[in-house]
Amino acid sequence: NIAFLSQPPTIHNFEATVEVLENQVTEQLLYTLSVTDPSDPFTCGISSTSPSPAPFF
Repeated sequence: NIAFLSQPPTIHNFEATVEVLENQVTEQLLYTLSVTDPSDPFTCGISSTSPSPAPFF
């Protein structure tokens, strides 16, 4: 028998919030995630912003 168990991705450095100053320059990197998944490829995306709609998204 061969068993293949799918493992969930691991986010190593996830912060709950990131502060953006009011005078923040456009197109500036705000945060970099470190994600690993030994069993599947992964994609990260933003599904919502607060307040909505966020003018910088």
